[in-house]
Formats: sequence, structure tokens, C-alpha cells
Amino acid sequence: KESSRILPASKGVMRQALRPLNLNGVHIPAGAHVFISTDCLHCLEPTLWQGPGCIPPGRDVPPYMDWRHNLKEAFQPARWLPSNPNKPKHFQTFGGGSHL
Repeated sequence: KESSRILPASKGVMRQALRPLNLNGVHIPAGAHVFISTDCLHCLEPTLWQGPGCIPPGRDVPPYMDWRHNLKEAFQPARWLPSNPNKPKHFQTFGGGSHL
């Protein structure tokens, strides 16, 4: 899971809204196509993300995603162990549900 969290096989999935919905004040009409970014989902994981200030100067991702410059902190397979209270809650590799 940790390898797929850092380097997902798919950059995202496309879905079509079956009914109108509201996401954080953004109206999405029925029939609209929505792209879900796997990179953003993993990068903004609530158990790890500490806001934009956690991205070091000169980098474009937080340390827990920066496998190029910070492999030791980024790649931690133990974060997925059931005993870890801060285990990531969001994970998507290939997507699920109906495909377009």
C-alpha cells in the first residue's frame, strides 16, 4: 500500500454525477463529469496533512510524499499496520465503482 500511496498506478479517475450534489459549497449538477485526483487524495490525507505550511521551501509536496528528496520519511510501510493509530484513512489505487 505504501508504494501505491506514493506512486499510484493511476493519476485519477473520472466519474459522472448520477444526481446533483454539493461538495463544500460547490454545486455539481447531475450528469457532470468529475475527475478525482489520486495524487491529491493521497497528498491531502487528513492523518498526515498539516496545511500548506508543511511543504518545505523549494519543494512542491510535503515530506511524507517527497520520495525523490526524502525517501526515509516518505516511504514508511509501517504506517499501514493495524496497530498504528494514525493509519491513513484514504487510499485509492485504481478506483472503484462504475467506469465511464
